[in-house]
Amino acid sequence: QKLYDQVDAVIKPAAPVTLESVDSVLRERIRDLGGNVGALRPQERQLLALAEKARVRPDLPKQGARATYEALREEKNLIGKALRREESPYGSMDERVLKRLYGALADDQLANIERLGGAELRQQARLANQLTAKQKGLEERLVRAFGKEGSGSIADLMQGALTSASKGNVKRLNDLLKVVPKE
Repeated sequence: QKLYDQVDAVIKPAAPVTLESVDSVLRERIRDLGGNVGALRPQERQLLALAEKARVRPDLPKQGARATYEALREEKNLIGKALRREESPYGSMDERVLKRLYGALADDQLANIERLGGAELRQQARLANQLTAKQKGLEERLVRAFGKEGSGSIADLMQGALTSASKGNVKRLNDLLKVVPKE
């Protein structure tokens, strides 16, 4: 979180952004759907409108409504929630499409961070993203192993795994050992 806070200290929420990757993905989607913008999901049309606002040159004043860094971040977070099966306006969309849109938003976010704050700040944001991905991966593995509540005792799981291992089935023990961090 500290790395993200440092990025946020430099990049202001109202900073105008470009959304070239998102625009490209959505234009491909329109082509794939027969050239019909109306075939896009409502959330995709809303994202397309944001991308169109981003086409306004961010360096020129008084050009009307613009896409902002905060809007980019909010859309990326909402798509991330949908990918994690949490409540989101994007929740009913195809996972493959969501992954493409999320990746495009992540690319655009990093490009705008570099444009607004420099290459070093982009590297910092990229590192923060990588650390967050590792943390979420570990959390998912732990939830799969110990359950969602996390209140269960590891002793019970170990006891069962050891009992199975003593009978010749070491799979449960190996699976448990893979989940628990080496530290």
